[in-house]
Amino acid sequence: MRVDVCVFRRYRKHPFFPEHESRTSGPCQTYRSVPVFVVDEQRLDAMVALESDELIGQHCREPLLLFTDRRRVLAVSPEGYDYARYVYAMDQDTVNLILNRV
Repeated sequence: MRVDVCVFRRYRKHPFFPEHESRTSGPCQTYRSVPVFVVDEQRLDAMVALESDELIGQHCREPLLLFTDRRRVLAVSPEGYDYARYVYAMDQDTVNLILNRV
């Protein structure tokens, strides 16, 4: 599955889920046709804790990746090294859309 997503803030080495925001929160950057991957809860927790993951390495040419365990959604920039990974605060509407589709 692929979706369009609006991101607001970028966090470096942020081992927590960023807060989701509304589209009226301010300026955002839009990414088109971002791939969404469904993973289990432990794998998503490991990604949040900045551990290495083969899916991120396999899709490193994408500008943004979305991962979900059907309850939470994480937006990750696959560029760079794991210890310098960036995560993004997404808009709440896109998060709800993803969770309703999976």
